[in-house]
Formats: sequence, C-alpha cells, structure tokens
Amino acid sequence: MTIETLKPFQMGRETMTGLSRDLYKLAESGNEIIVGLIGAGEMGTDLILQIGRMKGMRVGAVAVRNIENALKAVEIAYGDRDNAVVCENNAAISRAIEMGKIAVCGDAKLVAQNGHISQVIEATGKPSVGAEIGLLTLEAGKHLVMMNVEADVTVGTYLHRRAKELGLVYSVGAGDEPPPLWSWWISPTRWNCQLFLQAKAKTIRSNLMQCRLTMKKKPLRAI
Repeated sequence: MTIETLKPFQMGRETMTGLSRDLYKLAESGNEIIVGLIGAGEMGTDLILQIGRMKGMRVGAVAVRNIENALKAVEIAYGDRDNAVVCENNAAISRAIEMGKIAVCGDAKLVAQNGHISQVIEATGKPSVGAEIGLLTLEAGKHLVMMNVEADVTVGTYLHRRAKELGLVYSVGAGDEPPPLWSWWISPTRWNCQLFLQAKAKTIRSNLMQCRLTMKKKPLRAI
C-alpha cells in the first residue's frame, strides 16, 4: 500500500466522544453555539479557522480595531472574504449572523451585547480591554472564554466570581499558556520524572543555547 492510496481517517458518529459528540448532536438538532470573538491576531485567526471546521459551533461576529485584520483572518479560514460582512450597528450584525455570515465590526461592545451571541472569546492580549469587555460580556448574560492571559492574571479571580454570581461560566482558553503549563507540570511528576525546564518556548528561542548550557551546570526550573 502506498501513501497515495491511504485515505484520511474520519471519525464517525458512533466513535465520537465528549465534546465532539455533544457538538454533533447539537448540530443534528438544528442548533448551534454562536460565538463572538474579540480580536483577530494570531489566536483570533486560528479560532476563526478551527471553529469554521467544526459542527454545532460557528463564529458569528468579530470585533477588531483594524477591520482589515478580521477580513484577512476570514480569507485565511475560508479562502475568500465572501463570508465576512462589515457592520456598523447591532441590527447589521444580527442580519449578517442570520445570513450565516461573520459580522465584522470595530466595536467590541456590539458583539458582546448582540442577542445572537451566546458566548464571547476574548483574544486581544490587552489586559485593560480584556477586563472591560469581560465584565461587559458577563453583565450581558453571556459566557466568557478568556484567551487573554494578561487579563486573567489581573482580574480573572473577580470575573470568575462575578460569573458564578450571574449563573454563567468563566473559563481560560485551553490553548493559552496556563492550562498547558499546569498539565505539563503534573504529568512528569505523575511519572516520577524530574522536570528541568518549563517555559514559554518563543520567549527563550533566541537564547536556547544559553538555556542548554545552564541546564548542564544545574537543574533549571522556570515556572
């Protein structure tokens, strides 16, 4: 058998578990989770791309300071910009979502308060913006996913407490640093292995050789 004859594996409904199964059932019932996204940088673009491939969930609106960034993100995800509609008010955002398009606007408040949006992902990386939009999202009755780790370490405890008071969910996106770092810290200790270095890779890339030299002299633990 050659590589050319191999077919990509596709998980069937009967083999789905957990979140994949739940989202598939949601889509089959004719429902979906419509997400509002704040920010269209590296993480925001990845989210538009990944969510666009999922069942039972879609990005309904994106708020950015630079509209062009969001349009480029949609183009990367879908191959063109036809799926994006630039909007200037809440009514236009609602119409775009109802058409199955991604509404793009410059006002995060409009996205957080739109009636079609059930949860908001904050991915700007700016603490002040994350704090403001995060609280606004919760007060609007929407669940909040914080991929803005800078905001989480600043006001995350307060946002979590406020979400519980309102009967909502506040969570940190699993793709950002804290959850993976914690997971990678737990696993080696469970395996009875000694962890020498734990750090954010792109922050040590330029000085990786120095890290290796330091590790030779003595164990280095950066948490």
